[in-house]
Order: sequence, then structure tokens, then C-alpha cells
Amino acid sequence: MLKIKNIFQYIPIVIITIGIYLFSFSFAQTNLIVNPSFEDTVCVPRTINYSISGGAFACCTHWNTVAPTPDFYSAFSPQYTPCMVSITSASTSVCTPKNVMGFQFPKNGYNYIGLILFIANCGYCPEYAGREIVYGYLANTLFNRHVYEFTMYVSLANGCQIVSNQIQAYFVNKEPKKILIPSDHDSIPYYYPKNYPQQIDFSTGNPQLNDTLNWMELKGCFISNGTENYIVIGNFRGRSTTSYSIQANDSSFTCYDTYNHVNFPYCSAGMNDNTKLSYYYIDDLSLYDRGYYSGEVRCIRDTVVCKNTAVVIGNNIADSSQYTWFPTTALSCSTCPNPTASPSVTTTYVVKKQLCSYISYDT
Repeated sequence: MLKIKNIFQYIPIVIITIGIYLFSFSFAQTNLIVNPSFEDTVCVPRTINYSISGGAFACCTHWNTVAPTPDFYSAFSPQYTPCMVSITSASTSVCTPKNVMGFQFPKNGYNYIGLILFIANCGYCPEYAGREIVYGYLANTLFNRHVYEFTMYVSLANGCQIVSNQIQAYFVNKEPKKILIPSDHDSIPYYYPKNYPQQIDFSTGNPQLNDTLNWMELKGCFISNGTENYIVIGNFRGRSTTSYSIQANDSSFTCYDTYNHVNFPYCSAGMNDNTKLSYYYIDDLSLYDRGYYSGEVRCIRDTVVCKNTAVVIGNNIADSSQYTWFPTTALSCSTCPNPTASPSVTTTYVVKKQLCSYISYDT
């Protein structure tokens, strides 16, 4: 009897331990952005990027340029030095936290990148129309009809006076090619927003991104079409639809003209407004699968039943969404997709369905 008692004393402990392990494993989430904080590198950047072929940005693995010339910053880069004007010695600092564009500690790790989102009058740069675009790799192809939640952090560079919220993200199935943007700056043909309904547009519902001290969180959701393998980030709005404002800047930071390879303070308070620049640091990206989405919520049509007779009132395909029914009176379940109702009086039920930012109601 003693041995039997000891065996049964240990059985519940083993079962509970296994149960907790399986629960934790089943809900684990994997960030699908490869090299999300730009920590995987093959070299140390030493200068602001002035190469159309990639330059110092090529130090960062699993990321590439679409429209040049984005910049790569690292705590391991040489310390801050003033801009130098000659092409052969164009050594503008890409150190963190202090660099040629401003002062900011990495959100996560030691590195981050920087992009031009807009230049008020960019007549000298017809190739990329005053904005820089990058793309990165996803860990695997996304699942069809799944909702994905994307997050990234941005910070306005201290030296720049153009404040904007014009930044978007696309998820595409083909590796992007370097593109030429029309000189009229009105569109980006290959990545024009109408071609990608799964675009996440942070300019919708967000204020101007004017914080130089803190990292600002940008978050959005989209429904995958099941083919996406790459993420593309930049300002894809046409020139006439890019909104911005001008604020005072820190004139101790100058901006290097990566096109003409000269020291050119776009952001100086004394410059004409038409030559001011919008430049943001970017760090700590994430993409998480929030589950299958079957579509908007549905109830059955208004139904007459006998008193205390049960009827299923939902008409939904089970998915990863959260369901909330109210009132909860006479319901078999208030959080399942298709509960049974057995009311004793005429009752109108309302259901809310939510998965990430996708919310719908029905009665």
C-alpha cells in the first residue's frame, strides 16, 4: 500500500508539469522579420551611405535598398566626427548614439537604420524623388487569410526640420528591384499603393512623428494573401499627397548630401523651407501571426422560437478571433462563435468579433 500511495503522489505532479509545458509551447510566437533589429552584420559601417549600389548599408544582412541611399548606424562605428566634403574622405559619422543626423540610442541592441522620407524640393534627385526605400526578408511565406501584426519604432533625427507621418509597409511575394521614380514625383510605379491592398499605412490616424527623444511605436495589421516573402518600408505616397510640417531643429547636426557628395545642411534653420529634409531612425521591427481570419461576424436572421427553446444564433466559421456576445442572458456561451440561446422573452443579441485591428459587429 505504501508503494501504491507514493506512485499516485507523483502522478499529478508529472501531468501538471507536462500540461504547463505544452500550453507554453502552443502559444509561443516567432518574429517573422529576419534580422529585425539590424544586429546581424558582416562589417562595421564607417560612413554615411553615399553609394547607389548599397554602400555601408550592405553591412546589414538580410536587408537591401530599393531606392538609394539608406544609412546604417552602429555603436561599433568610429566616434562622431564633423562632415567632410571630399568624395574620397566622405566620412560622416554613423556611430550611435551620436551621429551626423542626430542623437539616439538604439531601441534594441547596438544598431539601427535611417531613411529619408521626404525632401520638400528634390530637383537634384530624380532617381529616388527625395525618399529612401528598403526591403527585408521574412522567415517564411505567410499563410493565406491569416492576420499579421507588424510593429516598428521610429525616431525623428535631431537635425531635421521636416516632420511627417508618411511611412508605409508592404508585404510582397517577389524580391524588389531597384526602381526609378518619375521626375514629377507623383507615383512609384512598382509599389504604388493601389497594387497592394495589404499595405500598412502609418499616416492614417497617426499624428506627425515629431519626437526626437523617444522611440515612437508604429503598429498595424493586415490580412495575408498567402504569397508574401518580403517586407518593403518607405514613403510611397506621391509628392502631392505627402503631408508634412516644419519645426525648429538642432542646427549642431548637419546632413550630408549623399547624391552630390558635399556637406549640405538641409536642416539648418537658415535654409529655405523647400530644401528641408524629413529623416527618421528605424529599429526593432516585428511581425507576428495572429491566426486565421474567416471574415466579418455573422448572426442568423431574426428568428421566432417557442419560449425556452434553444437555437444557435451564430453563423460563423471558427477562427482565431475573439467573440463577445451581449447581453449574456440565456446564452450557452458569451465568447464562442456560435452560442445557443434559449431566452424566455424577446431578446436582441449583439456580437462583436475582433482579431488585431479587424473589428465587426452584427445583431
